[in-house]
Amino acid sequence: MAERQSPVSVSAVDLSQTNDIKTGRDGSLSQPEDALADCDESDKENKSIREEDIYDESTQAGCIRRQVDFYFSDKNLVKDNFLRQKLKTKTKTNKPVKLDVIHKFRKMQDYQPVEAVVEALRFSKVVSVFRENDQWYLQRKSPFDKEAVTGIPKQPKAKPTGFEQFFTDAPLTAEAAAEENQLYSTSKSVGERLEIALQRYSTKRKFQALAKNIFDKWLKFGGVDNGPRKYGGLDLEDMEGKTKAEKRKLSSTIEVKREELDDNGKRKWTIDFDGVAKSFLSILVPEYWGFEQEEQLESTVNILDNFYRYILLHNVCPEHTDDIEAARHTCALAKKELYATSRCTELLPGEFNVACSTVFGGYYSGMYISDQEWANKEDTNTVAQSDSKARRVLAMALALYTPGEDFSGQKDMKQPAHNEQHVVERNEEASLEVTELVPPDAKVLDFYKQFKDRLKPLGKLRCKHSEVEDDLEEEDLPPDVSTPDPNKSYEFLVDNDVLKWCFKGMKIEGTVCALSGGFQFLDKVTEVRCSFYNPLPNEIALKWSEPLYIPREDQRAREARQRAEAGEGEWDPVNDKDLAWISTG
Repeated sequence: MAERQSPVSVSAVDLSQTNDIKTGRDGSLSQPEDALADCDESDKENKSIREEDIYDESTQAGCIRRQVDFYFSDKNLVKDNFLRQKLKTKTKTNKPVKLDVIHKFRKMQDYQPVEAVVEALRFSKVVSVFRENDQWYLQRKSPFDKEAVTGIPKQPKAKPTGFEQFFTDAPLTAEAAAEENQLYSTSKSVGERLEIALQRYSTKRKFQALAKNIFDKWLKFGGVDNGPRKYGGLDLEDMEGKTKAEKRKLSSTIEVKREELDDNGKRKWTIDFDGVAKSFLSILVPEYWGFEQEEQLESTVNILDNFYRYILLHNVCPEHTDDIEAARHTCALAKKELYATSRCTELLPGEFNVACSTVFGGYYSGMYISDQEWANKEDTNTVAQSDSKARRVLAMALALYTPGEDFSGQKDMKQPAHNEQHVVERNEEASLEVTELVPPDAKVLDFYKQFKDRLKPLGKLRCKHSEVEDDLEEEDLPPDVSTPDPNKSYEFLVDNDVLKWCFKGMKIEGTVCALSGGFQFLDKVTEVRCSFYNPLPNEIALKWSEPLYIPREDQRAREARQRAEAGEGEWDPVNDKDLAWISTG
């Protein structure tokens, strides 16, 4: 290794000479040209520079010294992020900087050769110059302390919560691995192993308020009790002599439902990681928390995925690995679909279908009131359309999609095709599943260009009847109510800016109308769901509470009690059959 030449020792660091200097966009001096013009050209050939020369700003050496001193001054480093990062690493607070880096600055390129810069900095009171491994280095003579200069204390780094994007648990030591092999032994039931994993997982994650709320709701939805236990108080004496694992179990509020049997001998709970993930993400997440921003949605889904990764890493349930991986796939799908579902909920049925509903007496007919003098602009429905606009939107669409007719060269249609259309079928509460998306072709886009932003190009949304597979009992419908044809297909014209948010497998609940000319339109959309929509009885059980029976007197019991109080008879409230009971559950 090459020998390092010691920097020249100068006692004090005097930065007062740089206080009146202004900076350019690259952090350099704003007036170096004037200083350079005053420099003596003979200095370029003079390599023997005296100390008094570098403080004479009429010389080139003085110009170089002033420029470099400014770069390394407190005043510049406070706002010069580039140079400040060069000075500091994780282990060093005053790291040397290569002279080549400084010499490439725009204001320094005029000072040639590099040896002239070295000579000019020999007597600098701000930096030291030395050579190491055939490289010249500059180093501040005192470390830069931003906190001391600005008076702003350094903000402490936030501790990781465990839910960061690239967070992963540390590798297990041999002792920890042996301990977990015993804790998660397959000789224990899955419920017992999950309970242990949840207790340990909760201590290794820092839950913020929203994350805690989501995690607790998910546990309860999946059959895990996570709340204060009745009569579960602990004294310090209870903890004496207990191991760390025993203390964790005693103080934990998490309790996984065991493999209980109902009155018919069937298991009350089954292990289904993917099914619970699909139901929770498709039903409860939109209902309780929504997803107005894509980042918020991703953070919500990551809470579930984080726990799935944890139990896979620690091999908690090896017999359910495929099911857990399927649940992680559902989480990845949720990040793509849930936000798109929220946008479709906001935008559907779209401008064209609202126009059809307005013209043909559907849900949006007569809803437009913005042209009324008494209407409050803040309360008016922004989706509803005036009759004239609805007829214009409908006419232009039918001009393109009516078979055998071509109106592409017309901007106004005096006899629009919709005059001959009428509703022939109205299906209430149709359940649809998207099977194909057909964006508008070049002909459609060219046709709508002439209208600019007044009318929107249309694509096609093709659907089929949707049947949700669940374990719930089939609805008991009256004989006169017909069930939809499962083989029937649907095709709707939808605005292109709505179509781009739709996706295959998306579920739509709404009202479908058919016109005499063969067109179908969405009269009303009541709900939009993702492709993995999966209702479970857990949703009903989540809202169930233990019934509380309270006695209530009926009229005859009240009269009997009043007669007894008046001394006209006796009344036994315990044995009185007229005493009614009600449930508040």
